[in-house]
Amino acid sequence: MLIDKISMDLLKALYKKDLPESEVCKLIGWEDTTQPDERMRLLLKEKLISTRTEGGVPDGAGGYEEGTVKRIYHIRPEGRAIVEQERNNTVDKWLDRASNLIP
Repeated sequence: MLIDKISMDLLKALYKKDLPESEVCKLIGWEDTTQPDERMRLLLKEKLISTRTEGGVPDGAGGYEEGTVKRIYHIRPEGRAIVEQERNNTVDKWLDRASNLIP
């Protein structure tokens, strides 16, 4: 699966730790969170990342008051595998280049 650089940077950041929506928005340049982001939609659809919600003040109608729910993004095993494969490819590439320098 080919992934663009921004999505790979997001996967690498999520590989290190779970991130709140605000940090994810900064990483990918997602300004309007009321509209779906194409990268996020693809990563969620391919099950490379998942979301969970924390907190929230009940509004009495079965929902939560606006702005009180915090969305957290988490990398799934499939996403971890892509990051690890990218790291292995990078190491293999540099080893191949180094071996070509030695006659």
